Amino acid sequence: MIKHEHEIMQIEIYNDMSDLNEEKIEKYMDSPEWDELDNLFEKITSENEDYESLLLDIIAYGEISRLKFNQFLDNIPKELVLTSELFYIPIFLDMPYELAINVIVDWNSDDDEKQKTANEIISDYQRDSKIEFLIETARNALNDNNSKLAEEVLKELYDMGEYILPRIRLALSIQETCYTFLRNITTIIMLLTLGEEKTLELIPRICNTGNEKIQIIARDEVKNAIIEIDTSPYFDRHPDKFYELNKTTLWSEC
Repeated sequence: MIKHEHEIMQIEIYNDMSDLNEEKIEKYMDSPEWDELDNLFEKITSENEDYESLLLDIIAYGEISRLKFNQFLDNIPKELVLTSELFYIPIFLDMPYELAINVIVDWNSDDDEKQKTANEIISDYQRDSKIEFLIETARNALNDNNSKLAEEVLKELYDMGEYILPRIRLALSIQETCYTFLRNITTIIMLLTLGEEKTLELIPRICNTGNEKIQIIARDEVKNAIIEIDTSPYFDRHPDKFYELNKTTLWSEC
């Protein structure tokens, strides 16, 4: 996964390549599609090109375009002036293919309403991409006992507000993740759904091992807040990631 900040647009790009293993990468780089994408990526950094057509062609290649995007940025000449269209490629690749086509066309439309809707959709996918990056960074930082980095990243997640709730709700269903990560994500959910005052009141009750009844009631309040989070907005944008949720994991210790 890479992060690239464009100096003009001030947009952050997170290009998730976690599904690309070494064998697949080697296969892609030896394919004729790899050379074909070279030509398309070079054109999208040139002036007076049909950027809409180029974007449509690039996303039609699918996953291999993610790898090409990284390789292209890693080897790009310093003197080359980059177009903003280049940096939206990973965002369009995150969308279902048909939606990406419609968004690219509307994004370049002369119709103000279509442009506005396209920009709103792009903004949602940009935030989704950033959330994925922050979740992964927080998980890795906590696994590495890097509490300072984890605290900074988790605060950045929290500052994004209620928009993050569907995605971090899903993070609680990943059973193999560490307990500390689950605890922190659960705390963020509590703060965003129940408020700071209620969260501070609930935490001691959740950790009250001396009174099981109080503990169970408090845990049920948290569980109900989590269950009530509507995850459909996230799955509407990412239908390929829909799966049967595992039983929600809540704090098992304090």
